[in-house]
Amino acid sequence: ILKQLKHIEQIHLSFESLKSIDDEALKVQGESLMQIQTLRHLRLDLQVYDSITDQGVEALKQGLKGLLSLVSFELDVTSCKNLTDESLYHLKSGLENLSKLRSIKLNLSSCGFSERGFNYLSSLLCKVNKLEMLKLQLDYCEKMNSNCLENLEKGFTSLTELRSLVLSFSLCDKLSDRGLRSLKEGLRQMTKLRALSINLADSPRITFEGIKYIMKGLKSLKSLDTLKFHFRSLEELH
Repeated sequence: ILKQLKHIEQIHLSFESLKSIDDEALKVQGESLMQIQTLRHLRLDLQVYDSITDQGVEALKQGLKGLLSLVSFELDVTSCKNLTDESLYHLKSGLENLSKLRSIKLNLSSCGFSERGFNYLSSLLCKVNKLEMLKLQLDYCEKMNSNCLENLEKGFTSLTELRSLVLSFSLCDKLSDRGLRSLKEGLRQMTKLRALSINLADSPRITFEGIKYIMKGLKSLKSLDTLKFHFRSLEELH
């Protein structure tokens, strides 16, 4: 179907009603996307499909590379348990040369990405440094730790045009204050940021010291007019 829509500008693909979707289906979608040079907005909802592997994301990568008009990209792979760090490498390769890209929203919750994967993600952010909107949902990622955030620091510091940032680390029990110190350095460079949302709910190793790191990072954000900060109650922080 997509091959017949060569002049479309916006696509939202959701497979919620299907019992399963596999790598071959993603390969077909990738091949179809290569035909749509006018596409500006792409959203892919692939959550809870264990049948999707790195090979499927690699096939999708080929289609992404040709979307030179793409302005916004959104991907949801929540609970896709068979994806590894290689999928983030393929995602980086597919998006890194799209110079018109201004918005990226990724839901990577309940996935097994590790420090190496977040290094790939940081490299992507360095390449698409004209982004104005970034949303990263990393809830309940069992391998998400402070080293992962440290790996993201270089990518965050390159996003000097960012207007809106949403970060969610709920239920990340390995994430500590040290990771928030790295996030502080990134925030300091986002001088055009107008809206910031950070979710640290139910991340038990975050203390008041970590919150102070974030607050220090906010001092340079003179354009910030909307702040949402969700963490454990002050009584529980120590």
